[in-house]
Amino acid sequence: MILKSPDGSVYSFHFWLAAARPDADPDTTICVGHEGTCKFRNNDGKDIQVWPCDYVHPIYVATHCSQSDDFRSEKGRIVALTRAFHFLHITRPIRTALWKDYFRKTGDPSKKKLN
Repeated sequence: MILKSPDGSVYSFHFWLAAARPDADPDTTICVGHEGTCKFRNNDGKDIQVWPCDYVHPIYVATHCSQSDDFRSEKGRIVALTRAFHFLHITRPIRTALWKDYFRKTGDPSKKKLN
């Protein structure tokens, strides 16, 4: 997911569930984030995307759902994205703009029950 702020800053975030790996906690959401657009490798003249991408210094964050809570992937993405913003040292005005862009793309959270 690519999020843009009004000042032209671009941030890329990739989310996936750890359940895709047999040795991982199935209620874990992982987020990889970085500033800028994703990098691509060139394979015999063809640009191919490397999962999550070939960016040099991404940050990795994970969120774990408590056993006492119902797992909701959307809630996991929100918590993971909050942590990613922190580790990327994104300022409050930029975070606000990125959240607006995120919810514009994913839907209004006030109309969904996330707890």
